[in-house]
Amino acid sequence: MGAVALIAIGLVGAGVLWQNSLTRRPEPRTETRRLRSQAPWYVGAGLLAFVAANFTYGLFIAARADFWPRQTEGSGVATSCDRDWRYLGATWRCNVDITAESKLSQEMDHSQFTEADIGHPKAVTFTGLRWETVDQPDEHRFAKALLILLMAGGVALSAKPLFDLARARDLEAPGLPRRHLPLRAP
Repeated sequence: MGAVALIAIGLVGAGVLWQNSLTRRPEPRTETRRLRSQAPWYVGAGLLAFVAANFTYGLFIAARADFWPRQTEGSGVATSCDRDWRYLGATWRCNVDITAESKLSQEMDHSQFTEADIGHPKAVTFTGLRWETVDQPDEHRFAKALLILLMAGGVALSAKPLFDLARARDLEAPGLPRRHLPLRAP
């Protein structure tokens, strides 16, 4: 949660700085030079956000850092299942009877068990907090939020040079229509 909050604060801070840069205008030639020189940095930061999003997906969603085979510590049998409407019904939430050293019942979500698994045993393991299936681990709680924030930040940072290019063109030749402006400064 702390990483998600820090990324959100960073994106808000970048937006505030961006808006402040629009209100304080230096001489047009200096502003044009600054806008054109900062474009590669914004694109690089956007690509870095996309790489971080890819890393987040791979580590926390696709693999959940399970690079070693997890041992089976018991078996679970689903007794009843319903659609999980937190994810618009795309996943299942099931009541599972777990048999290990003792018998207990637990609710499992994120489609670790589905309606098709009712009555059929599946291998489960204890992760320290709860029981999970061995072959389909539950993803990290804030992984999707972090992924969405990183993707949004990457898009915003990569798109800013396009906005700056239009501003630089307007500063170079304010009287010309846009179609007559050159792509590069002379």
